[in-house]
Amino acid sequence: MDRKAENIAWLALGALVGVTAAMLLAPDKGTHTRRKLAKHVNPDDVIARGRELFERGREIAQEASEMFERGRKMAEAGFDEQLEAEHAFEKGL
Repeated sequence: MDRKAENIAWLALGALVGVTAAMLLAPDKGTHTRRKLAKHVNPDDVIARGRELFERGREIAQEASEMFERGRKMAEAGFDEQLEAEHAFEKGL
């Protein structure tokens, strides 16, 4: 069996074990659990928290984009310096 097929087989086995464990260890049926959650959770709080997390994710994505752009510019500058040094060396020969 090649490596990729072996990895897929292990993934499938892990998923099967996880689903089996969840079904055996769940304290209540899904409908009962959802009712209990609905009694204790304020939908407005969930929506507000979701918005906060979404905004934080947007900020992180923006920061990552800026960092990537700075890195790209630094790499270009280094590449340009390397080309100039090579041209100067070739002219010196």
